[in-house]
Amino acid sequence: MAAPFVIAGNDLRQRVRDRSAIVLGVIAPLVIAALMSFAFRGTETFHYTLGVVDADRGPVAAALTQVLEDPGLRRFVSVKHVPSAAAAAAAIRAKTIQAGLAIPAGFSAASTGSHPIDLQVLTSVDNSVAGTITSSIAASFAAQLNADRLSVATAGAAGIPADQAARLEAASATLRIPEQAVHRSI
Repeated sequence: MAAPFVIAGNDLRQRVRDRSAIVLGVIAPLVIAALMSFAFRGTETFHYTLGVVDADRGPVAAALTQVLEDPGLRRFVSVKHVPSAAAAAAAIRAKTIQAGLAIPAGFSAASTGSHPIDLQVLTSVDNSVAGTITSSIAASFAAQLNADRLSVATAGAAGIPADQAARLEAASATLRIPEQAVHRSI
């Protein structure tokens, strides 16, 4: 029973005397950790500029713009209004904005119809995180619109009176997505 402890003690003494073991076991990990800390400095915060093209100018487009300019999102997203999708694409190439969101003409009118119009997300491979965030915001907004359209259509199919259907449709136009910015470490 004492033989394994003697062998282990002998090996431990040899490792402590060998300076390369100290370098590999203690100093190298500390140096690597310091280099990683310097390499990823500044990644704990993220902010990008989003170019918004509002070709619709309707109430639903105004609601989407209001969501994007919400104080809870200002820490992460700065909104810059851009006149056209081509101008947004040029601004992305010039790196003055990191992503773009184009709201097409007729978007508000189509949001209550049976075939809504899609939002267009413009991004660059250089800013994939900004593109992913913008796509997520657009998808969340579209999902909320679809849920509102479905509830109005279901109520209409159930046979509610026309005056109540009109009030329900007007009320659904004022709904907003419950956006939420959550800070999480990477």
